[in-house]
Amino acid sequence: MDSKNTISTRFFIKNFHPINFIPLGDDQIMKKPILFFFFSILICSLIGCKDTNTIPEKNSIQKGVENQLYIPSIPPSNNIEQNEQNQVVDQKAEEAKKAKEKQEANQKANEKKKQTANEKAKKNNTKSQNQKANPYKITIQTAKKKLTLYKNGTVINTYDIAVGKSNTPTPKGTYKIVEKAENPGGPFGSRWLGLSVPGGHYGIHGTNNPDSIGESISHGCIRMNNESVKALYKVVEIGTPVEIS
Repeated sequence: MDSKNTISTRFFIKNFHPINFIPLGDDQIMKKPILFFFFSILICSLIGCKDTNTIPEKNSIQKGVENQLYIPSIPPSNNIEQNEQNQVVDQKAEEAKKAKEKQEANQKANEKKKQTANEKAKKNNTKSQNQKANPYKITIQTAKKKLTLYKNGTVINTYDIAVGKSNTPTPKGTYKIVEKAENPGGPFGSRWLGLSVPGGHYGIHGTNNPDSIGESISHGCIRMNNESVKALYKVVEIGTPVEIS
């Protein structure tokens, strides 16, 4: 045994005996090996082991703890619940789409109604303006052989006329005066008022045969005395409506 370690041990045991702190002599210590053995074990347990191979370093412990990863357990997704949620989302999207389409359709319908109302109002305004600009209207009764001139709905004058023969009748309908001419000559007399009859050349005119007035004798035109057609010619304008019945 190393003398230095033996002296230290002897000193410690001599001064700190665990049983009764009774100092022992050198020869007494060496004579009691069993007591020394257990006492040595007790000392080692009290002061701890200094073997670096058995005690991990503090830094290594700390690093090991820091490097540990905590991975929480994630429960598996509920496919049925997810599908129900997706269906709800799709249903809401479809409802929003239908609502938007309905709104757009209503908006288009309102715009169309507004456009129709504007066109109708414009047409009425144009008609009103035409009536104000041209207050005259002519009606022709072929059976009675009469031509009546109106101004703002009031009768201004009535004239005797001649109309078409049975095989060349005067066309019935609503037309407009589209042409005016003075002194066309020949059978047309002193004035000509052309009508907007489609597919033919018809008009109100004078005559070189005054005796034909009151008869169904023309090729479809309306004949008047020259003096009467001159008076009519002065007041009516192009665009004046003519109703033939």
